[in-house]
Amino acid sequence: MAGQDSLQRGLECLARGSWGHADQHLTEAREADGLAAWVVEQLAVARLLIGRQEASEESWIEAHGSFLRDGDTRGAARCAFWLGLLLVMRGEMARGGGWLGRANEVLADHDECAESGLLLIPEGFHAMFGGHVADGESTFMRARELGERVGSPDVVAFGELGVGQCLMRRGRTAKGLAVLDRVMAGVEAKGLSPMVTGIVYCAVIEECQRIFDVARAREWTTALSRWLGSQPDLVAFQGQCMVYRAEVVQRHGDWPAALDESRRARDRLSTAPGHPATGLALYRLGELHRLRGEYDEADAAYREANGWGRSPQPGLALLRLGQGDIEAATRTIRRVLGDTSEPGARCEVLAAAVRILLAADDLDGARLASEELTVLAMELAAPFLQAIAEHCQGTVAVAQGQPAKGVGPLRSCLRAWLAFQAPHEEALTRIELGAAYRHLGDDDSAQLELDTARTLLVGLGAAPDLARLDAAASIPVAIRGDLSLRELQVLRLLATGETNRSIAESLYISIRTVDRHVSNLYTKLGVSNRAAATAHAYEHQLI
Repeated sequence: MAGQDSLQRGLECLARGSWGHADQHLTEAREADGLAAWVVEQLAVARLLIGRQEASEESWIEAHGSFLRDGDTRGAARCAFWLGLLLVMRGEMARGGGWLGRANEVLADHDECAESGLLLIPEGFHAMFGGHVADGESTFMRARELGERVGSPDVVAFGELGVGQCLMRRGRTAKGLAVLDRVMAGVEAKGLSPMVTGIVYCAVIEECQRIFDVARAREWTTALSRWLGSQPDLVAFQGQCMVYRAEVVQRHGDWPAALDESRRARDRLSTAPGHPATGLALYRLGELHRLRGEYDEADAAYREANGWGRSPQPGLALLRLGQGDIEAATRTIRRVLGDTSEPGARCEVLAAAVRILLAADDLDGARLASEELTVLAMELAAPFLQAIAEHCQGTVAVAQGQPAKGVGPLRSCLRAWLAFQAPHEEALTRIELGAAYRHLGDDDSAQLELDTARTLLVGLGAAPDLARLDAAASIPVAIRGDLSLRELQVLRLLATGETNRSIAESLYISIRTVDRHVSNLYTKLGVSNRAAATAHAYEHQLI
């Protein structure tokens, strides 16, 4: 009798999403009277959702065996599928592949059913992530159609998710996003199982972040937070949600809160061996520490992220730039550019490359990276990414001595940052605008932009950017020639008697680049030798 009471209470808890209490009552019922296979399967789900992964695996295996003994091949295949899929998602490829293979074997002679649709999903993902996107899309379409025929919302959602992801990888971004929005409408209609709901939420948000569609990512992260909040004891998917929230909060300028959320995500995710999102949380920590000038902490976080399977780039290259090792940053970013082909990831690397190559005085390399980024941003049709591309266009133009050409794209992306409420990007753009205005002789406008940038950077706690802004402000603008900051640095070193070779070593640039800067200096200052250039530097207090 006690077992029946516990069973009834457990089933009631399952119905209202009280997963922790469901685990407690169903475990009591199992110890008293045992459980039917379908109830053990539900116990496996409840244990997974509250984060009891090992106990959940045991229940999936038990349910699989019970279904087989009962002659229910669909139930046995379903349990094997979920166990296999969850193991693969955790990075346990051998075990996961074994259970997925077992599911296919058990279901081999069965007629078309929801489980045969589920088993198409790993096949589709294997093709898509293996570079055979067209084959993956075809497989996902078969799954979606099968799900519609057998009346399985879970299979339909999985199929739609895969189709949308494949479309986006084929460059059909707008159509792919429309499909993903349709999937999410189904999620919000509450017709899916909790496991499929969580997987779809996380996959769609990751897809939005991959192409810098920050508005969609923010909307779906907010929706995921609401869904998780409606089930207080639900642990699964909480860690991923924290990572997503951290990125959203960081973009809006609350870096302390983003740090806290990233740490919580790291702590929660690292308790699940092999969880791929752990690396994402650690990379986010590295980014925040780097932006705040906490370089030792950033280095440690990037290295730990690498250990969890998340590449530390381009953050680590930007860290080296911040530490003043331009040569190492340049070597790394060029290597990463050669290794990165996926459009979304390449955009992130290209944006970092523009900044690093400009610091290394490789203007041609920076221009080429900016041009490629502009093309990719247009193809992906993501407004945030297009604003990044415009920032790079303007920055390169100013560095090339064409400030009038840079003002247009810089002002355009500034409007975008204001609309996105992205204060760090806004501050960096205002700094570039200030430089452009100053070169154009509009000192009042330049000072307004720089003052606003300083206020934003102080509020963010962006110590490295603030230090660079103050250092630039401490070097007066040359009365003649509109010298760039790098040209002023070269002039200062030249005036102290350093040779071109020693200047190159001091600034981590090539001798050829120094030769070019010295030639430009002579032209802009109207002088013909080092002595005259040195006299100009002393006359205008540039030493």
